[in-house]
Amino acid sequence: MKREYQILVGAAVVLGFVVLAMNFEFGHTVGTHQEHSEGPHQVSIESERDFLVHMIVHHEEAVESAQFLLGAGITDPVLLELTESIVREQAREVALMRAWYEEWFGEAFVPGEYHAMMRSLAGLAEEEQVRVFLEDMIVHHEAALEATRQLLLITIRPELVALAEEIISSQAMEIALMQRLLQ
Repeated sequence: MKREYQILVGAAVVLGFVVLAMNFEFGHTVGTHQEHSEGPHQVSIESERDFLVHMIVHHEEAVESAQFLLGAGITDPVLLELTESIVREQAREVALMRAWYEEWFGEAFVPGEYHAMMRSLAGLAEEEQVRVFLEDMIVHHEAALEATRQLLLITIRPELVALAEEIISSQAMEIALMQRLLQ
């Protein structure tokens, strides 16, 4: 009975994050950057391969942007923790996805077409770097949530389901944190 209760509670938590993530897609825009979530940034995930090809490069862009901000010498402890977490967790997820790609499809990963979502932070003052990073990363995370929701509709691989649940959970929480930091 206790195990069944834990499973139900876990399922309810995951469902809650999925609903939360869906609300971002339908009701959230960031300042004047609504255009980041339209047009070439929309992706259609029709297979596990589509997801991996898209998400590997998508995560790499987030890691690169967060590393740039870390290298710029930010000192705010909350922002430091956030950017370090993005680098650590998304680099770990990229390594997993690359290994799965090679194992499942029998070939080395080759990036597909990808439209960058993050603006360059180079040449901006620190305060402006932080603002642009947060605005862009919110939209970037929202796009990851959408791709992940699409994946959950088509995959039965337990490792991809677990990764999708991780992405939904962590990135929904990071979006909320970044929105607070912008205020």
